[in-house]
Amino acid sequence: MGCDKCYAERLSERFRGVSDHHCETGFDLTLRQARPEQAPAWREPRMIFVNTMSDLFHSEGPDAFVDRVFDTMERANWPTFQVLTKRSSLMGAFLHAGGAWCT
Repeated sequence: MGCDKCYAERLSERFRGVSDHHCETGFDLTLRQARPEQAPAWREPRMIFVNTMSDLFHSEGPDAFVDRVFDTMERANWPTFQVLTKRSSLMGAFLHAGGAWCT
Protein backbone atom coordinates (compact mmCIF):
# COMPACT_ATOMS: atom_id res chain seq x y z
CA MET A 1 0.00 0.00 0.00
CA GLY A 2 1.52 3.30 -1.05
CA CYS A 3 0.64 6.93 -0.60
CA ASP A 4 -2.40 8.60 -2.09
CA LYS A 5 -1.45 10.22 -5.40
CA CYS A 6 1.98 8.56 -5.34
CA TYR A 7 4.14 10.05 -8.11
CA ALA A 8 6.37 6.95 -8.23
CA GLU A 9 3.45 4.60 -8.82
CA ARG A 10 1.94 6.85 -11.46
CA LEU A 11 5.27 7.26 -13.26
CA SER A 12 6.35 3.62 -13.10
CA GLU A 13 2.99 2.32 -14.33
CA ARG A 14 3.43 4.39 -17.50
CA PHE A 15 6.37 2.12 -18.40
CA ARG A 16 4.83 -1.25 -17.44
CA GLY A 17 5.67 -3.76 -20.15
CA VAL A 18 8.33 -1.61 -21.84
CA SER A 19 11.21 -4.03 -22.47
CA ASP A 20 14.54 -3.24 -20.79
CA HIS A 21 13.12 -0.20 -18.97
CA HIS A 22 13.85 -0.05 -15.21
CA CYS A 23 10.08 0.26 -14.64
CA GLU A 24 9.17 -2.66 -16.92
CA THR A 25 7.29 -4.34 -14.05
CA GLY A 26 5.39 -1.17 -13.15
CA PHE A 27 5.04 -0.60 -9.42
CA ASP A 28 5.36 -4.29 -8.50
CA LEU A 29 7.93 -5.15 -5.84
CA THR A 30 11.15 -5.84 -7.73
CA LEU A 31 14.47 -6.68 -6.07
CA ARG A 32 17.47 -5.69 -8.13
CA GLN A 33 19.87 -8.34 -6.86
CA ALA A 34 22.97 -6.94 -8.58
CA ARG A 35 22.56 -3.36 -7.34
CA PRO A 36 24.03 -3.79 -3.83
CA GLU A 37 27.31 -4.89 -5.41
CA GLN A 38 27.69 -1.77 -7.55
CA ALA A 39 28.73 0.66 -4.82
CA PRO A 40 31.92 -1.15 -3.68
CA ALA A 41 33.22 -0.98 -7.26
CA TRP A 42 32.95 2.81 -7.35
CA ARG A 43 36.12 4.26 -5.87
CA GLU A 44 35.33 7.97 -5.78
CA PRO A 45 33.00 9.47 -3.15
CA ARG A 46 29.46 10.13 -4.33
CA MET A 47 25.92 10.39 -3.03
CA ILE A 48 23.93 7.19 -3.57
CA PHE A 49 20.16 7.34 -3.30
CA VAL A 50 19.59 3.74 -2.25
CA ASN A 51 15.95 3.39 -3.12
CA THR A 52 14.78 5.82 -5.74
CA MET A 53 11.17 5.12 -6.79
CA SER A 54 10.94 2.51 -4.05
CA ASP A 55 11.04 1.84 -0.31
CA LEU A 56 13.78 -0.38 1.11
CA PHE A 57 11.45 -1.21 4.01
CA HIS A 58 8.50 -2.36 1.89
CA SER A 59 6.38 -4.72 3.99
CA GLU A 60 6.90 -7.57 1.50
CA GLY A 61 10.63 -6.97 1.06
CA PRO A 62 12.78 -9.76 2.53
CA ASP A 63 15.03 -8.90 5.47
CA ALA A 64 17.86 -10.82 3.78
CA PHE A 65 17.90 -8.26 0.95
CA VAL A 66 17.85 -5.34 3.39
CA ASP A 67 20.76 -7.03 5.23
CA ARG A 68 22.70 -7.14 1.94
CA VAL A 69 22.09 -3.44 1.36
CA PHE A 70 23.25 -2.52 4.87
CA ASP A 71 26.28 -4.80 4.55
CA THR A 72 27.18 -2.98 1.34
CA MET A 73 26.83 0.40 3.04
CA GLU A 74 29.18 -0.76 5.78
CA ARG A 75 31.80 -2.19 3.38
CA ALA A 76 31.73 0.76 0.97
CA ASN A 77 32.18 3.57 3.46
CA TRP A 78 33.43 6.20 0.97
CA PRO A 79 30.05 7.06 -0.61
CA THR A 80 27.26 8.81 1.25
CA PHE A 81 24.18 6.59 1.24
CA GLN A 82 20.75 8.15 1.44
CA VAL A 83 17.89 5.87 2.53
CA LEU A 84 14.39 7.32 2.63
CA THR A 85 11.32 5.46 3.86
CA LYS A 86 7.70 6.11 4.68
CA ARG A 87 7.70 2.97 6.78
CA SER A 88 9.75 4.16 9.73
CA SER A 89 8.12 1.61 12.06
CA LEU A 90 9.38 -1.25 9.86
CA MET A 91 12.82 0.34 9.65
CA GLY A 92 12.92 0.75 13.44
CA ALA A 93 11.88 -2.88 13.98
CA PHE A 94 14.57 -4.05 11.55
CA LEU A 95 17.28 -1.97 13.23
CA HIS A 96 16.22 -2.96 16.77
CA ALA A 97 16.16 -6.63 15.77
CA GLY A 98 19.84 -6.26 14.87
CA GLY A 99 19.97 -7.35 11.26
CA ALA A 100 22.75 -9.72 10.26
CA TRP A 101 24.93 -6.75 9.32
CA CYS A 102 25.03 -5.73 13.04
CA THR A 103 27.00 -8.80 14.08
